[in-house]
Amino acid sequence: MNIKHFFQRAIRGYDDTLFWGMDEYLAPIILAGLKNLKENQSGHPACYTEEEWDYKLDKMIEAFQLIEDIGTTKELLDAENNKVVKEGLALFAENYFSLWT
Repeated sequence: MNIKHFFQRAIRGYDDTLFWGMDEYLAPIILAGLKNLKENQSGHPACYTEEEWDYKLDKMIEAFQLIEDIGTTKELLDAENNKVVKEGLALFAENYFSLWT
């Protein structure tokens, strides 16, 4: 990190390098948040049972774990991994406003 990026992070909380790979930057943060939510949840959205919500959280965690482990390279385009990631990302988007403890 150069001095410019150091000051950008200090002033605005992120630097310009974030935009070179926002997906790879955000995946570990989201993954950690989802894991924490699963471990410390105090309820679930009213539209799901506890088991359904746990299943959906597991699918989201699996997707972000794959993104963190493999990245967004060609390997991710493997049919099985791609299906898992697409499903998890769709669930993440669908339940974005339900990610609370």
